[in-house]
Amino acid sequence: VTPDIVKLIDKETLKNPVVPGLELSKIISTTQQMNISPSTINKVRTNDLKFRFQAPRRRPFLTEKNIEDRKSFCETQLNGTINWEENVIFSDESRFCQRDDSRRVWVKRGVYNLSTFTNEKKYEKGIMVWGSIGKNWRSPLIRVDGTLTADGYIKLLQDNNIFESLDETYGPLHYYFEQDGATCHTAKKTIDWMTGKNVNLIKKWPANSPDLSCIEQVWSILEIKMRDQPPTLNND
Repeated sequence: VTPDIVKLIDKETLKNPVVPGLELSKIISTTQQMNISPSTINKVRTNDLKFRFQAPRRRPFLTEKNIEDRKSFCETQLNGTINWEENVIFSDESRFCQRDDSRRVWVKRGVYNLSTFTNEKKYEKGIMVWGSIGKNWRSPLIRVDGTLTADGYIKLLQDNNIFESLDETYGPLHYYFEQDGATCHTAKKTIDWMTGKNVNLIKKWPANSPDLSCIEQVWSILEIKMRDQPPTLNND
């Protein structure tokens, strides 16, 4: 396997992350006049080029308005005074779904390649949970049944003493609570209730921006662990 062939394997895999070893073998035979087995090609991709054969990375779908809102929000925060490492509480609902992860693509460490992503459906069969995290603090993991309304959201926070726990850990008014733009979060009733609790809210959180919240890393870790124990869904 010559350096030119290694470069060709690298180039073709970055261009098309689903290209099989057999097809690369044919390309090499045609362009380099050498016969190399698909298994050898895959060893080069894994050992020499540091590709991993895995499910496509997932990303939310963004409109132009979503992108502009994200940019505006980030510029505001960069010029603001919130300490995002110390005093921000990230909260979110997450659905744990049964997905078909049979498709695999070649992903090279440290290389951002649009072809290695797949657009994620927002609603799939599964269960929803709510949770929140901050530095040296985390909430219980709370199952959400049905559609979460403003009343249901307030009850969830009350029943689990979320803000009482945060006040005790950080001190009243010494933390900022992040939540996305879901209707139950932004309803007037919810905002009025949180204001009465003296909660500092991070405002104008941009839609479809899960990558801005580190709680998504927690959901990802949980999802990976669940793959070894896939849930059985029933009517209970």
